Amino acid sequence: MIRDIFNTTEPNPNNSYYTMRSLESIVPTLSDPAAAQKRLDDIRAAYRELSAIYQAGEKTMALS
Repeated sequence: MIRDIFNTTEPNPNNSYYTMRSLESIVPTLSDPAAAQKRLDDIRAAYRELSAIYQAGEKTMALS
């Protein structure tokens, strides 16, 4: 989609629409960085778990 809309495969991190920042760089600036980091870690763990389930399903479908 990025290629089709913006004619590139690498988005520019700073442009007239937004400035790209990582969540890791934002966490220390929040009012409760420890809680924010825990939430980010929880989200990453949930993503890993869901990704493993999805990947297992993809392999099963590919073998069928």
